[in-house]
Amino acid sequence: MVWGGIAYGYRTPLVVIDGNLNAQNYREDILGPHVVPLLQAHNVITTLQQDNATSHVARVNLEYLRNHNVDFIDDWPSKSPDLNPIEHLWDNLDRRVRRRLKSPNNVNELRAALLEEWNNIPQADINKLVLSMRRRCQAVSIAHGGHTRYRL
Repeated sequence: MVWGGIAYGYRTPLVVIDGNLNAQNYREDILGPHVVPLLQAHNVITTLQQDNATSHVARVNLEYLRNHNVDFIDDWPSKSPDLNPIEHLWDNLDRRVRRRLKSPNNVNELRAALLEEWNNIPQADINKLVLSMRRRCQAVSIAHGGHTRYRL
């Protein structure tokens, strides 16, 4: 399982977790060391957007975020992955790894390729995705929650 976070002008390190992500290791390996410090370090108002993965919306983790004064969206539509800009980044990362001259042959090589390609994605591409969020939401609102033809 891989996790990464993005913001305008910033990306978190890519976190690779062996096995499945559960509420406990999401809190211990991602929220604690990456999400909370990042959001508390910004001098502007920031809001955490995450999907409705079980580990993300576990009561203990939502309470953890509240206890650390993290503003977050807690009612994100479950069937709207294209609204989330990081989904487009995951697609970009996947294409980059698949285009490599030497394909990863095992888990360790895949981990190394993911980490290298994550760091090679230009920050300008990430910024463009982040800035597109307002237009994405407006398109969905105009379509009353229905299908849109929104492109980056």
